[in-house]
Amino acid sequence: MKVAYLLGSLNRGGTEMLILDLFINSNEAPYEMVGLYRKDGILSRDFQSSETLVIKNKTGPFWMILLYLYRLRNLINSLQVDIIHVNQSIDTLYSFLACIGLPVKIIQTNHEYDFHYKFFEKFLKSLSLKLADHNLFVS
Repeated sequence: MKVAYLLGSLNRGGTEMLILDLFINSNEAPYEMVGLYRKDGILSRDFQSSETLVIKNKTGPFWMILLYLYRLRNLINSLQVDIIHVNQSIDTLYSFLACIGLPVKIIQTNHEYDFHYKFFEKFLKSLSLKLADHNLFVS
């Protein structure tokens, strides 16, 4: 089984630190891991030197989103990914669109909850909860 962890950027944050720790100790896991990210950041060098394959797939401007989804789908197919683990609502949407027709499961970990979301953020969070095959809540 192969799990792809989809990340927005490799900047220092709680989620990124958790996944970096997971990647550093990936040789102890009973499954294969791969990291897919969109933007470089402070932790880029640490992720690249971990035990796990980490691949950049840049989104570019909004009008190039279809190209990003096409490249993401090709990566998922070529790496033979079984599960995509996401931590952001937008990544859930990207994964769902890229995996239409593929036997790939999407698992979303939710790290936040905010009553003060604006309309688009509420809509995106609600949509991502429905599109994910499984939802995990950290707190």
